[in-house]
Amino acid sequence: MDDEDDSASRSEQKTIIPHKKPVRIKDDWTEIIIEAIKEHENQEGRTGTKAQIWSRLYDHPPTEYQYKWKSQKKAFLMQGNPPLSRGSFDKRFDRLYPGDKPR
Repeated sequence: MDDEDDSASRSEQKTIIPHKKPVRIKDDWTEIIIEAIKEHENQEGRTGTKAQIWSRLYDHPPTEYQYKWKSQKKAFLMQGNPPLSRGSFDKRFDRLYPGDKPR
């Protein structure tokens, strides 16, 4: 039977979940997170999870922005912006996806 081809689990299905448009952006981090989400969607064909996007900021940073990881602060640093810790990232990501989160 060929039913197996149509029975991909939810995690295997290609799904793009549109993010909410930010009402206001105080710094560049939200724009960087959105850019990382878009790059992940273009490469993988699906919206990345919170953990995947966090990792992407380190492994594949958007080229238009210059920031660096500071392990002693456990945060990304960029001139003119507050540090982006995991907690700060989580809050911004959750604002972009207030309902169902990408899985």
